[in-house]
Amino acid sequence: MTDLFGRLVPDELWVVFTKVVLGAFGGRQGGAWAPRTFIGDLSHHELRDWEAAIALVSAHAECYSIDHCMHDNRLWHMDLLARAERFSELTELALTDVHTRRRLNRSLRDQGMEAVLRGRAKDRDRDALYVLVRLLCETNRVQEAHRAAQEFGPEDQHAHQIVARFRSPSIGEQ
Repeated sequence: MTDLFGRLVPDELWVVFTKVVLGAFGGRQGGAWAPRTFIGDLSHHELRDWEAAIALVSAHAECYSIDHCMHDNRLWHMDLLARAERFSELTELALTDVHTRRRLNRSLRDQGMEAVLRGRAKDRDRDALYVLVRLLCETNRVQEAHRAAQEFGPEDQHAHQIVARFRSPSIGEQ
């Protein structure tokens, strides 16, 4: 079986893709497939499918592999862990893998776990700082974003650039 890009996909991964990834969509809404947002939306049977998916994909995944399929599977594995809300595993893997760290931070944002993001930023996770600052700015808390950038990354130009993009020139803030 091949995927959308013509790459060979082992049969067991194809089953996972069709059952879990396509099954992660709860149904049609307004003519488009609406994704399920939380793992709590899944039945016990579907949850077992997620566990099987994670196990199967992880067996064919390798971070920074020269085999692009193995690397893509690693990204897929991180996505499955995030969708299954297995944050403790993601946190452990994030210690050594930048892709996992980014996926974890996006998931924390999506789940509204601002305090956890703040803690990660405090622990010098720059991506967590950027995600936190964007979140604060996008929710009209630019001053709080500025304070977070000052507190957790006083010399981090990118964090300050994110805040600057959201600041209103009419307020006269710097």
